[in-house]
Amino acid sequence: MTKTRRTQRGAWSRLLTSLVVGLFAAFAGIGPPARAADISVHAQLLPPSIRVGESATLSIEVSGAQDVPPPALSVPDGVHVDYVGPATQVTIINGRVQASVQHRYSVTASKPGTYHLGPFAILYGGRRYEAEAVTLSVGAASSTASLPGGGALRLVLRVPRTQLYVREKVPVEVLLYVGAVRAGDLQYPTLVADGFALDRFQEPAQYQEQLEGQTYTVVRFSSSLVPLRAGRLRLGPASTRLNVYERRRGGFFDDPFFSQRRPVSLESETVELEVLPLPEEGKPKNFTGAVGRFSLDVAASPTEVRVGDPLTLRIVLRGEGNLDGVPPPALPESPQWRTYEPHPVSGEGGALAFEQVVIPATAIDTLPPIEFVYFDPELQRYERKRSAPIALTVRPRADTPAAIVAAPTPPGVETLGRDIVYLKEQPGRWIRLQESASPAVVAGHAGLLLLPLASYLFDRRRRRVQTAAFAQRKAATEVAQRTLRQCEQALSQNDPQQFYESVAACLREYLPLRFGLAPGRVDENTVNELPTDVELRADIATLLRACEEARFGRQASMGAPQQHWQVLQRVLRKSEGLERSKWLPRLMLAVPALCLAGRCFAAPSGDALFFQGNGAYAAQDFKGAIAHYEAALAQGVASANLFFNLGNAHFKAGNLGKAILNYERAHRLAPRDADIQANLEFARSEAHTPACPRPTWEALLFPLVGRVSPSTLKVTTSVLYGLALIAWSLAFVHVAWRQRWGIAAIVAGVAFVIAGVNFLWLEYGRPWTREAIVLQTTVARFAPEAEATEHFRLAVGASVRVREQRDRWWLVERCDGRRGWVPAGHVEPLSPAVTAGSNLTAGSGQPS
Repeated sequence: MTKTRRTQRGAWSRLLTSLVVGLFAAFAGIGPPARAADISVHAQLLPPSIRVGESATLSIEVSGAQDVPPPALSVPDGVHVDYVGPATQVTIINGRVQASVQHRYSVTASKPGTYHLGPFAILYGGRRYEAEAVTLSVGAASSTASLPGGGALRLVLRVPRTQLYVREKVPVEVLLYVGAVRAGDLQYPTLVADGFALDRFQEPAQYQEQLEGQTYTVVRFSSSLVPLRAGRLRLGPASTRLNVYERRRGGFFDDPFFSQRRPVSLESETVELEVLPLPEEGKPKNFTGAVGRFSLDVAASPTEVRVGDPLTLRIVLRGEGNLDGVPPPALPESPQWRTYEPHPVSGEGGALAFEQVVIPATAIDTLPPIEFVYFDPELQRYERKRSAPIALTVRPRADTPAAIVAAPTPPGVETLGRDIVYLKEQPGRWIRLQESASPAVVAGHAGLLLLPLASYLFDRRRRRVQTAAFAQRKAATEVAQRTLRQCEQALSQNDPQQFYESVAACLREYLPLRFGLAPGRVDENTVNELPTDVELRADIATLLRACEEARFGRQASMGAPQQHWQVLQRVLRKSEGLERSKWLPRLMLAVPALCLAGRCFAAPSGDALFFQGNGAYAAQDFKGAIAHYEAALAQGVASANLFFNLGNAHFKAGNLGKAILNYERAHRLAPRDADIQANLEFARSEAHTPACPRPTWEALLFPLVGRVSPSTLKVTTSVLYGLALIAWSLAFVHVAWRQRWGIAAIVAGVAFVIAGVNFLWLEYGRPWTREAIVLQTTVARFAPEAEATEHFRLAVGASVRVREQRDRWWLVERCDGRRGWVPAGHVEPLSPAVTAGSNLTAGSGQPS
């Protein structure tokens, strides 16, 4: 026994020792070195803009290791960098230890200008890692002349110049000067800017500055503003609030906790600005409102295509200025090509980038230049930036030779035109986009599970407590069934005497068993005391009198046995409870009726916007129709007909990707609609992107998916669930029909399982949020980076599945199983309630 206890204590001791060592290793960062694939390097400069004499902080963070030496920096002339020191950090997320080190530097500049620092190289574990370069903007040193008034606290509003142009974007600063006082709890300033569009203030920068022989701590809030109208406008004042801490009398500690707090409100002086209108002289016709200084770069990819194949123009604007509300430059329309509206994509280094899809209609060799016009406030004139022509190689399609295209139609062969099916006139049934089961419906479905349990307990109690009564009831039922057969036989043989003898025998045996009477006590006086209704007692008395008359040999009329046969059937049915209850079919109808009338299947209406969109479509205003249809979607409702009409509007507007997307949405809601199927196939034939074939195993296991709408499948599953539980419950309660109710419960249960499996696969196996459509020709890459290696290309309208989201990149999988990273704006999920910025992480994986 002693040896066993010692062995157990030794095992527990070793276990506790292992736990302590493991925890110490986790919190102290002890363990095997991080894998090279887990190391990442990131550089950050705050603030990115300073003045001469101020300093910024450069942080180079290495995630995945802590024993990484600081990198060697090469800095341009005019910039001085001092190493401040490292800062390490250990985090534990889901049991995984992540270590990191951050090397910090103080950066100052001796002269104004724009300086580029980096990229920064890190050598670790025999491998080289690089952090991105950062840009530092240095302005001229602050002037003491711009500091009005005196005192320990001053608030200054500063604008680089007082003469501006309308729509010119200029920086604005609010400077707080703190002298020989202790201050804290500073609030972001507010600025009166009537007639200006003001951006939010950035994170403040703090530095020291010598003014008038005194050292001030300066807190600088930076923003930018745009004048909206011409004239003399007043900017400011800027105001803020903070607390000043004053030492209490008799205090021994120099700490704000032991100091008296005094709130202070500060307000700056106003600045008058002269805002000039943009000159009309020399104003180009294609000027769209851009003010600033920009450069334009245009490139095409690929440059070798066939007629009808898409190519992508990448249009990049660099520079500084105001482009709010300005349409991007685009290739002009021409019969030689078909264009789509450009859309924004991610740019590099703060540049604005757009992509435009162009489909050559003929064999062309050059795309003309793209022109962008803006007003330069420094030069005070309009400037034009024109890109260089782009050389192309466009070959005729291999499947449509010129001889075949130009061949005349043979006599007697009718040429049929093709186009999309026209609009749906009615919106159809509305559904909620972000539909979720209401608590009442969930509680109702869960409550139905209590019915079989309650019925089983009721039947069990009835069998246990009323065993004798149940036996009598069963014997009475057997007597009733035997009497009915004998009476039917007597009537068929036209033997009234035998009929009334069978009825009399039934009443003598049945009534004592059914109502607990003493044997032999069956007469009219006893019948009047039965615990039944008056009508049943009268029918029993009628049968007794008829049997007595037949007993004493009175001749019955020809129709009397038939009338008494009906009376006997009525008596036995009422006594046995064989008459069908009316509550059961009402209950079965009430369950789906409550669900259909409930919040889970009801949806508000967007009829007005639907009909307004139809009117705009009929007037050839396809953009207006799109706006009305999407306004209906913005209300959180949709219908198959709405998506169908929205797809038609996008098709007529030239947006094939959007058209296919909305046709697919309509097809999911109404898979058996022939018009939707026809337009979807026609749009895919125009885009040369066939639909993904459905796997055979999926079609066999889930035959209802793709053939029944999701709402119908949902309602059917819910109704079958309720019917199965109700039939199961009645099998315990209704003894006479127990076998029938059992069969009904099995049939309803099997149907519920089939419908439920198909519904779960539709909701979770192939949900809306994972299915997506490519809106434009795009490139799938091996990594979520703009410069990553190209993996494959996706055409407009291609169907993909979203596997993972990382920043503004999505990992998609095409029909053949290959995966690649594409920009989020190039694809859109089938679910209209999901946007490109939503978190769609549904798994992980790498391109394959």
